[in-house]
Amino acid sequence: MCQDIREGKFSALIVQPEQLSRMAGHLPRLARLVGNPDRRFLKKIVRVHVDEAHSIHTVGCDRYGLPAFRPAWGKLGEFRVRLGKVVVFQALSGTQPKHIKKTIIKHLLFDKKKICHIICPERM
Repeated sequence: MCQDIREGKFSALIVQPEQLSRMAGHLPRLARLVGNPDRRFLKKIVRVHVDEAHSIHTVGCDRYGLPAFRPAWGKLGEFRVRLGKVVVFQALSGTQPKHIKKTIIKHLLFDKKKICHIICPERM
């Protein structure tokens, strides 16, 4: 399956942030593909959807003097930089109060002028 991913045989990959960066000294296969200097794999990526984006705030950042529970969430901005500006990034979450949205914008390096917010009315 790794060879198929490398060759771009899939139109979508569903991955955890930990698969995109070095964690505890380990560099997962997908992270090695993303970090490959020839960038062939990266050029195949056209869109990234970050589901449960509130996790950037809740588990990806240091809080109350404690280290982040899942620091890879806080490193998604580094992944975005590696991809370049042409790749569309989307942050999806049902839990984005202002303080969490602010963290998401900061960590994913979003341009506030280009953000589309879709707010659903409260359930009745």
